[in-house]
Amino acid sequence: MTPARSMPKLHLAAPTKVANAGPSLPCTKHEDILTPGNHLRFRVGPETLSGVVDAVMADKSCFWIWADGGMGRRLIAAGDVAAIEAATAQ
Repeated sequence: MTPARSMPKLHLAAPTKVANAGPSLPCTKHEDILTPGNHLRFRVGPETLSGVVDAVMADKSCFWIWADGGMGRRLIAAGDVAAIEAATAQ
C-alpha cells in the first residue's frame, strides 16, 4: 500500500477589483451596483455590453444579465469586467 499524497491547495482570491473607468465611465465598485433589476453598461475585454442584472452570486464573483438588443441571458465573471456604470433605461 502506498502512502496517500496530499493534493496541492488552490488559493482563490475573492474579486476585489475596482472598475478601471476612463473619462466616460465613473469609477465604481462592482458590488455597489450589482443588484438585480439594475440596468448596467460595462466592458468585458473589447466588448461593451448593456442590460438588466437578473441574478448575482452571493460572493458577487459572477452575475447574470439580460443583454440589450435581444442578445439573451449571459453569465459574466465580475473579475473580467474592466469598467461598469449604471445605465439609463433604453
